[in-house]
Amino acid sequence: MDFKEYELSKIIPSMSEEEYRNLKEDIKDNGLNHPVVLFEDKILDGRHRYRACQELKVEIRTKEYKGNQPLIYILSE
Repeated sequence: MDFKEYELSKIIPSMSEEEYRNLKEDIKDNGLNHPVVLFEDKILDGRHRYRACQELKVEIRTKEYKGNQPLIYILSE
């Protein structure tokens, strides 16, 4: 399934290219340690992990955010 990014999650800056390469290498070596968090069928947290898994063809584990304050969750993470 292809997920879009939850609009509020865009307040968190994107990783630098070097940070993303390091994340991707880590996922390649160690697998996905933290699931991608979804809210209303969109990515609330984990957009870089999601993209890296897609590129590496690694299984993408997800979990649903159960709260009602997605902004607070994003900022807390």
